[in-house]
Amino acid sequence: MQYRRLSPRRGWQRARKAVDHSVLVACWYIVASDDTSYLVLDPDWFNRRNGPAPRALKVSEILALGCEL
Repeated sequence: MQYRRLSPRRGWQRARKAVDHSVLVACWYIVASDDTSYLVLDPDWFNRRNGPAPRALKVSEILALGCEL
């Protein structure tokens, strides 16, 4: 998912290095700390984190007022 977000903007090489870095940092934190548990995120986590698009929110508000689109 991170690769798909970064590759159009930064190029495939930098996107790959960014993903490699993220994996390396995650591995470091897992190995370095014994008392911390690692939370595996869902594949859809980034989409849910950002929430619905602002346009979708406005459309739902207009529909809630009783107007038809």
